[in-house]
Amino acid sequence: MKLNGLFASVFILAVVVAGLLSFGSEHSQSGDARCPVSGEPASDEFSMRFKGATLRFSSVNCLREFKQNQARYASDANRQLFATAQATQIKCPLTGKLMKEDLSANVGGDTVKFCCEACRDTVVKTAGDEQINLVFGNKTFTKAFRVKSNERPSAKMKVSKTDKSGSKASQKSASQTADEPTIDTALVQKAIEIQDRHTTQLMQMSGVAGTGIAADSEGNPVINVYVNSQDPTQHIPAQLEGTRVQIEVIGSVTPIDPSAAKTPSTPTPQPQRAAKPTGLTSGVNPSSRFTRPVPIGVSTGNQAKCMTGTIGCRLKDGNGNYYALSNNHIFALQNKASLDSGILQPGLNDTSCKFVLDNSIGSLQVYKQIFFGGVTNVMDAALARSSAENLTNATPSDGYGTPRQQTVSAKLGQKVKKYGKSTGLTNGTVTAVNVTLNIRYSSGTATFVKQIIVSGTNFTKAGDSGSLLVADADNSPVGLLFAQVNSSVAVANPISEVLNEFRKTIPTLAIDGN
Repeated sequence: MKLNGLFASVFILAVVVAGLLSFGSEHSQSGDARCPVSGEPASDEFSMRFKGATLRFSSVNCLREFKQNQARYASDANRQLFATAQATQIKCPLTGKLMKEDLSANVGGDTVKFCCEACRDTVVKTAGDEQINLVFGNKTFTKAFRVKSNERPSAKMKVSKTDKSGSKASQKSASQTADEPTIDTALVQKAIEIQDRHTTQLMQMSGVAGTGIAADSEGNPVINVYVNSQDPTQHIPAQLEGTRVQIEVIGSVTPIDPSAAKTPSTPTPQPQRAAKPTGLTSGVNPSSRFTRPVPIGVSTGNQAKCMTGTIGCRLKDGNGNYYALSNNHIFALQNKASLDSGILQPGLNDTSCKFVLDNSIGSLQVYKQIFFGGVTNVMDAALARSSAENLTNATPSDGYGTPRQQTVSAKLGQKVKKYGKSTGLTNGTVTAVNVTLNIRYSSGTATFVKQIIVSGTNFTKAGDSGSLLVADADNSPVGLLFAQVNSSVAVANPISEVLNEFRKTIPTLAIDGN
């Protein structure tokens, strides 16, 4: 009897310990993880980042196999995240509705809750791989479970330069502000590689306008699929090679160019001055005529069309020649303008379409052709030959000043600003990189790759095309604005690509260009 009592005590103790371990598993990082490939116990020694969490394997061969065939093992990988408490259930996996605490079933050793008896019974009637795929397949997993990112700061977390011990932590570059997130560049690059492998196929789907890399609320890179409407969304996969897909209705994206349905007049002797655009609070009017040399960020355009854009910045070549940078559709009129045609400040749309000879600041020198109908583009850019007498390299007095010569690549969460002829100085945030997007011009639809999407309240209006996008922290050039979704979402070319194309540099000083 004493022996039986001892066994009973041990049994009860074991049950209590098991219960405590089960209770604490919600906070465990490893739990009883099973390799998604072999089904054997997984090890911390063989792991990889997966959906912002840590996925473990039983051997290096299993790790390699998973990387090559992620779609095949996705359900078991998702189940491991749930089993190790790196993912929590938030909804019923079958319907996406709120789950009930008293309606649950054992799925692969884990308790999963449901919204109704019908959903629970459907799962209970299945078994093995069919059951795992039904509950933890990518579509149901995305709908019903939330991954708790680990091992790195989230997008909303500030990263200090030193930890509590005084040692150096994640350092921000000079072109980052203190409140910008530090998003794992390796994860972003991996997402870009996956995106690039699937973009062509996605773009062939009806209603898909483009793709890009963005970050979710926890700072995990996701693949954005931009659509014209909600209609095609049911055909878009919930994930690609283990990276979550996020659908964004973007509508029609167009260049940012105000045009007047008028023919330019014959030359008039006196300069015309434009009315101050609404929304600007300073005394400066970027749409007006400026005393020469004119600043950057102000009204400009080709003398052959009554339209207006913005001077992005001043460039310089090795021979000491100066150029004004703007868009092809502003200076070269979508490939249609004649080389050496006059470039004005302000543009004709800001002088009631009256051509004033004294408003000339140079002539069209070169442009990068925009290709329509399937051939990809990287930039909408053109140069006007100008001079130090006609053009400086600083914004008006209410702007950000002079851009730096050294460019920086756009990064997710990066704080940026621009000065444009319609809205003046505005601030935004880089919300997507490596964007492929269809842009609807009057000449046809053009596909652009490697683009940057920036979001900000009242960030841009028609006429801001050609504005230089710079880092908020130190004025490092980031991009060349050329299109918009709406006043709060704009698209920019990577400025490094533009400068490499034209083999020009940005002078570091406003007046002498040294």
